[in-house]
Amino acid sequence: MQTKKQLLAAFSTANKTLIFRVLLCSLSTVVATLLIPVFVGKYYQLAFQTHSTRAKMFDVVFFDIQSIRVFFICFALLIALKFAFDFWTKYGLGLVNERLSKSVREQLFHAQMNADLTFHQRKETGLYLLRYSGDLTAIQNYLTKGIIMFANDCTHLVLAVVILSFYNNTLTGLLLLCFPIIFVAVFLLNKRLKIITGKKRDVRSKNLSFVASRLHAFLTIKAFNRQNIEQDKFLKNSDKQYDFGRQYAFWYALIYALLPFMLYGILVGVLGVAYYLKHHQNQAIDGHDLVTFIMTLVSSIPVFKRILGVHFIWQTGDVSFNKILPILNGKTTPTISQKQPLAPEGRIGMNDVAFSYAENMPVFEKLTFHIEPHSTVLINGGHQSGKSTLFKLLLGLYQCNTGYILIDGVYLHEFNEWELRRKMTIASDEFPLLGKTVFEAVSYSRKEDRRKPTFAMLKQLGFAHENDQESVLNMPIFEGGKNLSYSQRKLLNLARALLTNKKIILLDEPFDGIDANVADQVAQVLKGFQSDHTLLVIDRSVPKRLSFDATLQL
Repeated sequence: MQTKKQLLAAFSTANKTLIFRVLLCSLSTVVATLLIPVFVGKYYQLAFQTHSTRAKMFDVVFFDIQSIRVFFICFALLIALKFAFDFWTKYGLGLVNERLSKSVREQLFHAQMNADLTFHQRKETGLYLLRYSGDLTAIQNYLTKGIIMFANDCTHLVLAVVILSFYNNTLTGLLLLCFPIIFVAVFLLNKRLKIITGKKRDVRSKNLSFVASRLHAFLTIKAFNRQNIEQDKFLKNSDKQYDFGRQYAFWYALIYALLPFMLYGILVGVLGVAYYLKHHQNQAIDGHDLVTFIMTLVSSIPVFKRILGVHFIWQTGDVSFNKILPILNGKTTPTISQKQPLAPEGRIGMNDVAFSYAENMPVFEKLTFHIEPHSTVLINGGHQSGKSTLFKLLLGLYQCNTGYILIDGVYLHEFNEWELRRKMTIASDEFPLLGKTVFEAVSYSRKEDRRKPTFAMLKQLGFAHENDQESVLNMPIFEGGKNLSYSQRKLLNLARALLTNKKIILLDEPFDGIDANVADQVAQVLKGFQSDHTLLVIDRSVPKRLSFDATLQL
């Protein structure tokens, strides 16, 4: 079970050199940023010929600059170094972001492609799409802004406080007194913002899923005049999303505006105390020291704002981790390899198999049958009798609750999923076409030498009537074949399965939706496979075009 810490630790270990360089450059940026006010204070001393004990101490720590020319050379060098450190810090953080996104994205896709079917079907496709967009961005920010830059900002703030205390303990004490008050106020506001953020994301996910499902059912909506009905539903969902978005905007704006208000309020307080100390307590602060103090404080305000705002980054990151980690840790299909994979024969057996999607909703109870190699078996049954579910059990997409399945004498659960599916293939409308062209959708191999046999199979099945091979194979396919007719998709599904030439062929209503002449051509092709393959044919009636060795009634 992978956790957030384990995921980030594994990534950090794999990219430790890059992260170390980023931390080193960011620390150098902090030092350069804090030195700028010191140099400005030094300029004040040189320009106005003022002196202070603290300024002399800094001359000892750094170097005694008495020439304005030397000062400008050193100051220009400092600014140039800060530019270089800023660039490499920002560039390094960008690389960390992209590498983390790439790593999580690839893990996520791998987990989804290998997920157990029952686990995958718990959510609609639209809900999975958000994992690849907003959630990856939130996880990037969690590492770079919430950990790396947060550590850098904390270092900056600590060093700034040390420098400020060196110039004036009273003013620094005032700052330290105000900091906890600001932290508590921002924490309470962020807590409220977290609740709104969670609700906003949930509604957005539901709306995305709603839109995806309606676009998928576009023809149904048009045919049944449901445009206004679906529009009304969408408007209600949109209003709800707007309401949470409005609340989010309010609380975020309040935090965004309150932070500089409080921080610059502290600056006003510092100036007021400095004035009071000079005119009422006879504790005058040297001009050089006051300039350095104020500039150091002002340069630290953006850092303090980031520190106060990091809680929001942690919150959104946690929400995204809570969305992604269940997918990465989700149930996957068994991948236990056989020690000695057997040559495929096409023998199938089921013994006392029971399966249900949920409690008190059984699909099979004690299903038992045996199919010999090179047999053609009709699986007959009415609507929702479990015909398609049976095929998914044989393919290992579902696991039976009790009983066992044998393929060529080997228990199904002992197969590596790749080895299992090398033995059998399926032609079904539930398995969409995948590819941009007919050739890509039908041929497992993209090699040129597969184009000729692919075209020959399409002609035998009645898909291609002309002799222009390239125009047929290069025919575009959009979104699983939405631009094709039902019969065209049916024939391409059949061609895809038959071209694999696997010993067990699962056929889901192979003659449904195609005209009689084409159905006769399909039957002739299937008869050519009967002598050397095991064919399982699903149908609600008995197809007249094929002869069957047995019938399994569900």
